[in-house]
Amino acid sequence: MKIEVKLDTTELEAALTSLTNAMRDTTPLMQGLAQVMAEASDRAFENECDPITGAKWPKLHPDYKAQRAEAGHTGPMLQRNGTLRTSMHQEYGHLYARYGTNLTYAAIHCFGGITRAHWIRPRDKKALAWRKGGKSYVRRAVMHPGSEIPRRRFLGAGPQDKQDMQELMADYIRKGLNQR
Repeated sequence: MKIEVKLDTTELEAALTSLTNAMRDTTPLMQGLAQVMAEASDRAFENECDPITGAKWPKLHPDYKAQRAEAGHTGPMLQRNGTLRTSMHQEYGHLYARYGTNLTYAAIHCFGGITRAHWIRPRDKKALAWRKGGKSYVRRAVMHPGSEIPRRRFLGAGPQDKQDMQELMADYIRKGLNQR
């Protein structure tokens, strides 16, 4: 006795062909993923919080906060003149999506760290002058030991962002399967 089973794979083949065609250019999907990353970063700047954990950024050092206030800036952190936030940009294409900035100082603000030691010299005077502890000081230059910059992460994807990305990918695959 011979048993023969025949399967009609026409539907499966058509679905796989549609999916293959959709994956030939994933630029629309990558554009959506880059947009989710951009929105996460915008929320981080807006709410002054880590986009991954939702934790608030560390407060500004009181001396620096006073210095900013003297200069007339009482706005949000990392946005003294808006250069960092406006430098953020998306890049995407077939099989890649990126969001970030090319500003050299962005990394230390995003990941934290210690700046290198450096000389401070007067810009338009012959010497630096300041008071500390009731005593006056005058110097032609001083060696700054470097500053500790706390992490104020503004790049990354939190749980909701990851879920949004997964939904974008699932929708893209579903649309690819349905294009036949």
